[in-house]
Amino acid sequence: MTVIPSTLPLPSRKSYPEHDPLSRAKGIAASGMDAQIKRLQTISENLANANVTAADPNSDPYRRMIVRFKHDQVTGKVYAIGTSPDPSDFRREHSPLDPGADEKGFVKMSNVNPLIEMADLRQADQSFSACLKAYEAAVDLDKKIIDMLKA
Repeated sequence: MTVIPSTLPLPSRKSYPEHDPLSRAKGIAASGMDAQIKRLQTISENLANANVTAADPNSDPYRRMIVRFKHDQVTGKVYAIGTSPDPSDFRREHSPLDPGADEKGFVKMSNVNPLIEMADLRQADQSFSACLKAYEAAVDLDKKIIDMLKA
């Protein structure tokens, strides 16, 4: 016959949050917020450099940056692991008086499209808001559990 102990041993304090569903939910939501903050910063940088031209005919203007994400299958968290340049072509505008103009009078312009950046900005803002609401919901559940235990 198997003897079942009356109390189960708790995991060590260090590993306990991994097993607490609400702490895990808060961690996942917080990682999503961190990732979206990095995305918002990158979009802001792209918009700030949208009208940058090449300094001379042999150089390139500002190249749009895209945030790369990584999803951890074990923890469920998402991370912004860095940025990479957008490989799309630069725009070309005719401006023969610009110091960056080539022999035909065309200047390479940044490959940032403000319309796309604004759409990405809105999407990143909505994703951040969703993560914030999930985090707040987990915090509220924590408070309700503590109130129930006090009663």
